[in-house]
Amino acid sequence: MKHIAILCGGSSYEHEVSIVTGIQVAAAIDRTKYAFSFVYFDKHNDAFLIENYDRKEHFAKNKRIPVSILRKNGRVILKAQSLFGRSIAVDAFYLAFHGGSGESGSVQGLLELYDAPFTGTSQEGSVISMNKALTKEVLKNSGVRVLPWHSIISTSYAANSKEAIAHILQQLSLPIIIKPVHLGSSIAISIAHTEVELEKHLNVATRVDSEILLEPALQNFTEYNVSVRTHNGKIELSPIEEPRRKEAFLSFADKYSNGSKKTGGKQTGGGMEMLDRTVPAQITQAMETLIRETAQEVYRSARLSGVVRIDFIYHENTLYCSEINPIPGSMSFYLWEASGEQFTDQISIAIEDAITRHSQKIEVVPYHTDIVEKFVGS
Repeated sequence: MKHIAILCGGSSYEHEVSIVTGIQVAAAIDRTKYAFSFVYFDKHNDAFLIENYDRKEHFAKNKRIPVSILRKNGRVILKAQSLFGRSIAVDAFYLAFHGGSGESGSVQGLLELYDAPFTGTSQEGSVISMNKALTKEVLKNSGVRVLPWHSIISTSYAANSKEAIAHILQQLSLPIIIKPVHLGSSIAISIAHTEVELEKHLNVATRVDSEILLEPALQNFTEYNVSVRTHNGKIELSPIEEPRRKEAFLSFADKYSNGSKKTGGKQTGGGMEMLDRTVPAQITQAMETLIRETAQEVYRSARLSGVVRIDFIYHENTLYCSEINPIPGSMSFYLWEASGEQFTDQISIAIEDAITRHSQKIEVVPYHTDIVEKFVGS
């Protein structure tokens, strides 16, 4: 039986949302195929093994043992940091992080360094996806339509805010939507209708992220989302959803705190699956084909793998890619369920895909020289 380490939490504005996703994965994982360890990263990125985790109540009640991820004798292990701490060999890591270092590539880079299989996108794809400005640059270069944008570095704005605002208004017309480049779930996103509001919102946004993205704030647009994954070496797409917005954009509260019921399916508690939506979206065959073909191009261009969610905006007869979510809320399981695939099966597919991709990766062949021996004089 394969042993899976489920990782969640971490230093992120979406810390609690990540915990919910981790608990959902642990509840749904196929226990006839996999044993698992539940590893929680606190808000300082200290990792803890939840001892004897079996159900969600154990997250708060069971002992938390400090744990390290190590490589030993060709295997990646969880090493409990206690006097007689045991070592647990891990066959694959299931990443349930949202935002922060857990989604932006840091954890992915560590696991790639240790040569360990993990679900989701590589470090490269994570970095591209979790930087909204970089996402636009990559997609535009690949021919995928994105909204016009301008980005500013927060320290540059702080040094001369008046000049920065004047330059922004030369590039974009009001109203303007302000987005932290590295944060997800609509955190610190706002709309400025006047120059005064622009300065006000930038004063806030530049305190929560190192770079800020600015775009035209569109009116009368429709949003569509689709989940994309690799399975058996092929790209697969879920049914398309149309989120229901209360405001000009989906806020963090809309996504996670509104308590609303999703359209169809079974609730499993908290997270993005609680959002009001129509699945599948009521769209023409031509629109469905356009979204699916564009999503596949986005997936390839951004070097993605595993399960992701790709978001689109449709405005004035044009489809724009607005965002990539490399570890989507609730793993977007509700989208795949709409096609009849249960969450348990989705988890198994993600794990086996991670193991397969890892087994097929190109190995770096060591190149041996005598440079060091000559340098140290041996």
